[in-house]
Amino acid sequence: NRGIPCGIGIANKDPEVISRLEHLIRVCGFEPRTYPIKNDNWSVRIGSGQLANHLIETCGQGSLSIRIPDYIRHLSKRQIRTFLDAYREGDGYRKQKSEIIYTSSRQMAGDLQELYLKLGMRCSVTKRKLEGQSNWVIDHYATSTADGYVVSASEHTYIKYRKEKVEKVRYEW
Repeated sequence: NRGIPCGIGIANKDPEVISRLEHLIRVCGFEPRTYPIKNDNWSVRIGSGQLANHLIETCGQGSLSIRIPDYIRHLSKRQIRTFLDAYREGDGYRKQKSEIIYTSSRQMAGDLQELYLKLGMRCSVTKRKLEGQSNWVIDHYATSTADGYVVSASEHTYIKYRKEKVEKVRYEW
């Protein structure tokens, strides 16, 4: 099995999130396996090489190069909202009328921004200086090898921007 994906895992500390993940995985036709990790963290695993390969093909591999699959971009507003709520629950938080998501992937930050804009929300992406910083993760220190990005979305309908920060890109959807 070396080099061949044989499944995926999702880690979280919140027992409610773990329970919802297990339920969702069962609804999708898989049998989750849940393992305790140190410091009250849990890992929910799905043993499916086919699912792992599909996710690699559509979403990329590794935290620096992940992206949102094209089919998510074509969903209805309601479905995009559901996707963003679930994604934020794993990698962000909600504070009053704002939503914050963290990612290491520049592509993912842009993809998330696009989805928020499709919902009519104001959204910005800010680079987060992390490269070389050490942080405590579960049971050890980990040093970041790259900077990260903060995706901030708000229900406000006006958009503020700096002309010097605007970049023109081709958009096909």
